[in-house]
Amino acid sequence: MKSLTQIANEHYFNTTYTNEFDMDQAGGTLITPTTGNMLKVRGVYINTEATTGYLRIWFGDDENDQVNTVLTTFAASGPVSGYVPVRIDGDTNAPLKITSTLGAGQNYFIAVNYREEK
Repeated sequence: MKSLTQIANEHYFNTTYTNEFDMDQAGGTLITPTTGNMLKVRGVYINTEATTGYLRIWFGDDENDQVNTVLTTFAASGPVSGYVPVRIDGDTNAPLKITSTLGAGQNYFIAVNYREEK
């Protein structure tokens, strides 16, 4: 059984990336780790006014482009907003990327809680 300290350390983050977008992204890089390090994502918040399309955040190394998705959210009939606690680690040197098809002029905001480690 894990101690409270072990559980807290698994979800610990020391950095938050935030950004607002108003156009589609096609594999754009959000965060690039320092050479030799990996990103450990611990939570993602998304808010969008879009009613069609999707937003995907993923690790962009060649091996895992299609299988190491951190979060995908699909637009709904009204605004989408929410925080998702996750515990997903990227590979060494793998940048965190974003792809979206929400449409031009459909604003969205993201916040990613993460830490960087060797």
